[in-house]
Amino acid sequence: MRVIAQPMGGATVGGLLTSALNSHYSSFSLAVAFARLSGVRVLANPMRTFVQAGGIIRATVGIDQDGTTYEALSSLLEIISSNGELWVNHDEATSVTFHPKLYLFEGVDRHLLVIGSSNLTHQALTANDEAMFYGEIGDADAELLESARTALSYWRDPSSGTARRLDRDLLEAIRAAHYVPLERDLTEQRRVLPGAALAGGEGVAPLFGRRRRPTRRTRIAEISERDERHNRMFVMTLMRTDVGVGQTTPGTSRRSPEIFVPLTARDAEPDFWGWPDLFTEDPAKPGKYDRDQVSMRIGSDVIAVNMMTWPDKHDFRLRSEALRSAGQEGDLLRIEKTAGARAFEYYVEIIPRASQDYEYYLDFCTNQTPHSERLWGYF
Repeated sequence: MRVIAQPMGGATVGGLLTSALNSHYSSFSLAVAFARLSGVRVLANPMRTFVQAGGIIRATVGIDQDGTTYEALSSLLEIISSNGELWVNHDEATSVTFHPKLYLFEGVDRHLLVIGSSNLTHQALTANDEAMFYGEIGDADAELLESARTALSYWRDPSSGTARRLDRDLLEAIRAAHYVPLERDLTEQRRVLPGAALAGGEGVAPLFGRRRRPTRRTRIAEISERDERHNRMFVMTLMRTDVGVGQTTPGTSRRSPEIFVPLTARDAEPDFWGWPDLFTEDPAKPGKYDRDQVSMRIGSDVIAVNMMTWPDKHDFRLRSEALRSAGQEGDLLRIEKTAGARAFEYYVEIIPRASQDYEYYLDFCTNQTPHSERLWGYF
């Protein structure tokens, strides 16, 4: 067993849990006090892949102290409900708070136990100072495994009166009764900051420094050194040429709906796009290659996107009105290549500038197109 002291050495709890979800385990049980949408998004894609591959997820989340939001529960319910259970635990006694942070992965003969201080929030999984005790356990640790299972079952036992299995009807009732806030309604508690002016006009000098934390780029480099598999996600800033429609005056046509990907980005990870094996040359235009009807999911819709590349025009394009209409200039386009077990080949998400996740994903854009402000990267 080991201790992960986030962010020491660049290790993150989110990274640990993501690796476990992508490993050989067949079930994932967790109990956390708080969940925010930003935290769910850290694990959303690996959890979806885990469930779609047949994995079972059983989660119990507390709804005390405004620590969990409606959107977080809604997102978890969407991810888990197809092959698992989502429970909420709340004691009406104001003196009692549901406060565990326990994660258990189970396989055929090896299991992973993670227990400590991290809730299901972005900061807790990626940036806060957190301590988690973790390690694989086997047949020799039967007593430890059973005690973890017992605790997790106890917190989702409906006979306790404090645990209820969540469905859409209960979620809406919880929202209507103000048990959980909406993300937009959350406000930071006001407090006097060190160095801020006080009523008397004097300031208070900070008594502590700020720890220098590993940057996201540093962690990317460390992960790349450890992982020789092909990258599975691409992120890029959207420019006016991607989301604009050109002239719209009477008698003019809208510009073709195309997202422009730099050739350098295509060539950096050609297998990500299926280049060149899945492309065929256009008989009407030598040198132009197409990959038609590529299935992508954006939101709740699965769309067909045509990929095309013109070496003489120095770009690689994704033609789709749905993609163009989904974003605005300055937003981020994130494309995930699925593992092949889904009904679509790519999952697409637009990350608006105002999103809580914008800076997180922007850090992955470590490449800039020459003579352009466009940024892009793989992870």
